[in-house]
Parts: sequence; C-alpha cells; structure tokens
Amino acid sequence: MGIRTAMTGVKEATIQLSNNLNFHCISEFRESYERPEKEGIETFVIDFRETNSIDSSGLGLLLNAKSFCEGKGIKMRLVNPNRSIMRVFEISRFDKFFDIN
Repeated sequence: MGIRTAMTGVKEATIQLSNNLNFHCISEFRESYERPEKEGIETFVIDFRETNSIDSSGLGLLLNAKSFCEGKGIKMRLVNPNRSIMRVFEISRFDKFFDIN
C-alpha cells in the first residue's frame, strides 16, 4: 500500500502513510504534500494509523514537510502514532516541535 492523500475538510487534507516511513517513501511523501498545496490547503494531517515504523530518514521527511508547510503558511498535525513511533518522537524531541495527537 502506498501513501494516500484525501480531502478531509474544507481546507484540510489527510496524508495516510503506509506501513513504514523511510527512505523508500521520499518521492511519494513529498508529492503528497506539495501537490495539494495548490488547492488552497490550510492544514495537513499526517496519519500514522497504519504505520508500524519510522527511521531517521522518515524523521527527515517530516522535517522537510514541516519546513515546506511553514513556508506556505500551512499547519501540520501528526495523528495516531503507535507507542513505538511516539517513543521515537519523544527521543528525537519531535513532540516539542510538532502538534501530535
């Protein structure tokens, strides 16, 4: 399963991640937030519901997405991380820089 993007609100899009967020997802993940930006998106929700793992390159992907979104005035939220992904966020201090719930 790949990364899917769907409108979930008037100006909100949800990016549903696949099983792993890693180096192999770079192009697909970047396209998921760069393309809809042209449609007036104000908020991206990154959904980890189906994601089992994230590595350092996945963390880098999230930082790049955050930088892109901030440059466009778009809010970004991370939702539904499992316990192990949340632990990675805490260790890397992403829980201090991202809106996670």
